[in-house]
Amino acid sequence: MRRQVSRTRTGLVGMTVVLTLVGACSRPAPAPPLPPTSAPLATPVSAPALAGRGQVVDAQRATVPGTGDAQVVVYRSTNGTDGAPTQVSGVFVTPTGAPPAGGWPVIVYAHGTTGLPPECGPTLNLGRVNDFGPVAMLAAKGYAVALIDYQGMGVAGRQQGATAADPTIPYLEPRSAAYDVIDAVRAMQHLHPGQVSSRWAVAGHSQGGQAAWAAAELAPTYGTGLTLVAAMSQAPVLDLRTLGYDDGRIDNDQAWFLPTLITGVADSRPEMNRWNYLRGSVRANLPTLINWCDPAVKAKQTAVESAMTHQELLPATRRDAELLQTALTQYSLPQRRIAVPVYVAQGSKDPLVLPQSTRTAVRQACALGDRVHLTVLVGKGHDIGGDMGGYDWLYDRFAGKPDDAVCSAG
Repeated sequence: MRRQVSRTRTGLVGMTVVLTLVGACSRPAPAPPLPPTSAPLATPVSAPALAGRGQVVDAQRATVPGTGDAQVVVYRSTNGTDGAPTQVSGVFVTPTGAPPAGGWPVIVYAHGTTGLPPECGPTLNLGRVNDFGPVAMLAAKGYAVALIDYQGMGVAGRQQGATAADPTIPYLEPRSAAYDVIDAVRAMQHLHPGQVSSRWAVAGHSQGGQAAWAAAELAPTYGTGLTLVAAMSQAPVLDLRTLGYDDGRIDNDQAWFLPTLITGVADSRPEMNRWNYLRGSVRANLPTLINWCDPAVKAKQTAVESAMTHQELLPATRRDAELLQTALTQYSLPQRRIAVPVYVAQGSKDPLVLPQSTRTAVRQACALGDRVHLTVLVGKGHDIGGDMGGYDWLYDRFAGKPDDAVCSAG
């Protein structure tokens, strides 16, 4: 079957993924709204991980256009699934000149989905990552900036044996992303002793918007010794249940995302066998289908997507379908009250992260007592990176200016 597949390779697709169970299965009932008091995921951290978090394993100078002193850094962090120690890499940039009294404040930037292979991490894409624009802008404003890879990606992922055929990123697992973000601040301090402040903020888009939100939730417990000032979350993927089940169809826009979703979520859920969801040409060409960052694979990617059938993307059993839905439900945010103000930017015409999904999550956050500044960008789609409102808001929070926004989903 020949299909026309439209693709967006920036950020995470947040539209409803519709799956059909193999055989005659009735459609599952729609998931009810998450109550504000829903039990949050436990956050395991082993003693070895706790002792080593943020320690720098390796640092190599790098050239990043438009930035100051840039380094590719490998640092220690924690796997959010089992609490074991792991290593993460990122691009760290400090401003030119001497730091101010108290050191440069830190902003960790969490990027949107770029794919699952290690080569899709920023540290292995120094010449063509769009996120270096915000990094350069923030460094020019006087902030130390960390653009992280996420566990299993970039230099650290490759060093730990991840490949395109066998990626190891715990995709959308919020605890791992939160730990990656928070430990980047510690690593920045270790790398530049006495020059980097303990005051920090996090900013992210799409998948990175989820990471920013998760980091803000876990900062009071995992981020001890650091002072989180604020969090900015653009087009955040918060209610992951909207990636679940509907009325027995997979449309073409959704089909291209399923290999990435299944492969990544299964990495953090040992009870899930990805091959119970991915068959035929999808399985044979999986390294191509989950690689969103390499222009050289685009032609092959399009050919594979056009040839694969929806039957190759169906869960083998009802149990497999339920396992995926359980994971997506447990990874949904909010889960905990956030102690600092949060800026959320949402495009009114975003076809990927649906505006209503963001409003629902913000409404739940307000019920938890969060201070969320929701800005709906009229006419904007998913790629809202050009909006400066969130960055200006962050600068004001570092400057100590009050945020008088009332938490509301509109």
